[in-house]
Amino acid sequence: MEVFWIAAAVAVIAWTQAKEEITRELRQWLQFQTETGRNILVRKLAYMFTCEFCFSFWVSLLALVVFRHRVAYDDWRGVVLAQFVTWAIANVYMTGYSMFRTDIRKDQIEIKKEESKVDRRRDGRMTAAAKNE
Repeated sequence: MEVFWIAAAVAVIAWTQAKEEITRELRQWLQFQTETGRNILVRKLAYMFTCEFCFSFWVSLLALVVFRHRVAYDDWRGVVLAQFVTWAIANVYMTGYSMFRTDIRKDQIEIKKEESKVDRRRDGRMTAAAKNE
């Protein structure tokens, strides 16, 4: 059960670094390094911090070192399994959150379209009323 909580923390950290406004400047600098880095190692390392799915792998590895959790086995197999299970669950969380945000944005766009239609109708009626006066 603890793997689900750790995966949630991994997802939040990875999503925040890769998508949220609070880390925008760092992300823009890393994106610049991804595009203009001197060698392939610099470009790939910089990309790792701008992709939420890539970054979540390394965050889940760090969580594994910090929390020392295991899945199914108490030996090295449980550690390896914990790494991939944590990473997979974190990716499911991030995908679900992304789909949820997409639905919200879509609803907001539809609301704005309706509001603009109402405003145009109201403006048209006001113009017609002004002509009649």
